[in-house]
Formats: sequence, structure tokens, C-alpha cells
Amino acid sequence: MTDVADGFERRVVVASDAAALTIAAAGHLRRGIAEAIAARRACWIALAGGRTPRAVYERLAADDVPAIDWARVHVAFGDERLVPPDHADSNYAMARAALFDRVPIPGTQIHRVDGERRDAADAAAAYAVVLTRAFAIEAALSAVGAGRLVHRSTVPRVGYAVFGLLTTVQM
Repeated sequence: MTDVADGFERRVVVASDAAALTIAAAGHLRRGIAEAIAARRACWIALAGGRTPRAVYERLAADDVPAIDWARVHVAFGDERLVPPDHADSNYAMARAALFDRVPIPGTQIHRVDGERRDAADAAAAYAVVLTRAFAIEAALSAVGAGRLVHRSTVPRVGYAVFGLLTTVQM
């Protein structure tokens, strides 16, 4: 099923299992990243956290077509936990292990939440400044996971790539 709203194509892709869903989601993101780079010479993407997207990020790190020019990709996070960047619960740590450590993306183009701050409001305010500077252009994509609860990224004006097995979604 496909429709277009707000300038974005919306499609529902039904996958037979988690592996097929990973391939479809990674392919969708890979094409979106390539299209954004072709159109804007850069791609800004807000990543999802949690366990759902890990396999997709690992797949993005693999060589595939179209190739991704990681020097032109800027990354932010649609959600994060208030923990240090090396903590087991950190979405940044998951993305670093699954993707960033495996591709040649410049560290200055990875915009993470300072989850090690003691005050949540302070961390959120600081990240708002980071996002305002980093996303001065309109974002191209936001990867949004669908784990136990369906959620939506808070990064505005982006095309969403939502991935998760429907059997895991509880409303």
C-alpha cells in the first residue's frame, strides 16, 4: 500500500520474518540516504534506539548497492536514554557498535545526546541546541523503531522509516 502525504511517500511493507524486514528496512534507508545525498549533497538522519533497529544498522554497515558516501551523512538520535555513551542501555552505544565503528563516518557528524548529564531538562535543552544547529537544513530521514510500544521520533519535518515486527507491537 502506498500513498503520498506532506510530500512524503508512505508505504506499508509486509515482511515474512525479522530477517526479511531487516533487508527491506535497510534497503529503504540505503536508497533514501543515496537520494538525499544526490539531491542535497548531504543526508541528515535521526536514528531510532532500542533493540529493534540494531540489525538494520548492521546491514547498513555492510557493502551493498547503492553505496553510501558516509562522509556526507550526518546523524542525530530520535530518542536516547540519560546514561553515559558507553552504557549498555545507551542508544548511541548500540548505534556505535552496529554502525559507526564499521563505516567511515566522521565523528563530528554524529550528534548525540549528552546522556551523562545529571539533569534531564539540562540534557534536553543542550540537545535542542545541538539539533537546531545540526538540522538547520530539513532532515531527510528518520529511522523509527517499533518495539513494545510504537513511538515516533521528535525530529520535525522528516520522512520516517518505521520498522518492527507487528507481532511485537503492543498498544
